[in-house]
Amino acid sequence: MGHGRAMINIDDEKLQLSIYERIISKNLSVRNTEKLISSFKNPTKKI
Repeated sequence: MGHGRAMINIDDEKLQLSIYERIISKNLSVRNTEKLISSFKNPTKKI
Protein backbone atom coordinates (compact mmCIF):
# COMPACT_ATOMS: atom_id res chain seq x y z
CA MET A 1 0.00 0.00 0.00
CA GLY A 2 2.83 2.41 0.78
CA HIS A 3 4.37 1.99 -2.66
CA GLY A 4 1.12 3.12 -4.27
CA ARG A 5 0.89 6.18 -2.05
CA ALA A 6 4.39 7.18 -3.10
CA MET A 7 3.54 6.73 -6.79
CA ILE A 8 0.14 8.43 -6.80
CA ASN A 9 1.67 11.89 -7.15
CA ILE A 10 3.28 11.01 -10.50
CA ASP A 11 1.12 12.22 -13.38
CA ASP A 12 3.04 10.55 -16.22
CA GLU A 13 1.70 7.00 -16.70
CA LYS A 14 4.83 5.84 -18.54
CA LEU A 15 6.98 7.04 -15.65
CA GLN A 16 4.67 5.27 -13.18
CA LEU A 17 5.06 2.03 -15.13
CA SER A 18 8.83 2.44 -15.28
CA ILE A 19 9.02 3.01 -11.53
CA TYR A 20 6.67 0.07 -10.90
CA GLU A 21 8.91 -2.23 -12.95
CA ARG A 22 11.96 -1.03 -11.02
CA ILE A 23 10.20 -1.62 -7.67
CA ILE A 24 9.40 -5.19 -8.69
CA SER A 25 12.76 -6.05 -10.27
CA LYS A 26 14.83 -4.61 -7.41
CA ASN A 27 12.37 -5.55 -4.63
CA LEU A 28 12.45 -1.97 -3.32
CA SER A 29 11.12 -1.03 0.10
CA VAL A 30 8.62 1.79 0.47
CA ARG A 31 11.37 4.05 1.78
CA ASN A 32 13.59 3.29 -1.22
CA THR A 33 10.64 3.82 -3.54
CA GLU A 34 10.06 7.26 -2.02
CA LYS A 35 13.74 8.13 -2.57
CA LEU A 36 13.56 6.91 -6.17
CA ILE A 37 10.47 9.01 -6.89
CA SER A 38 12.06 12.01 -5.22
CA SER A 39 15.07 11.67 -7.52
CA PHE A 40 12.76 11.84 -10.55
CA LYS A 41 10.92 14.87 -9.20
CA ASN A 42 14.05 16.74 -8.07
CA PRO A 43 16.92 15.70 -10.33
CA THR A 44 20.35 16.84 -9.23
CA LYS A 45 21.99 19.37 -11.47
CA LYS A 46 25.34 18.39 -12.96
CA ILE A 47 27.76 21.22 -13.48
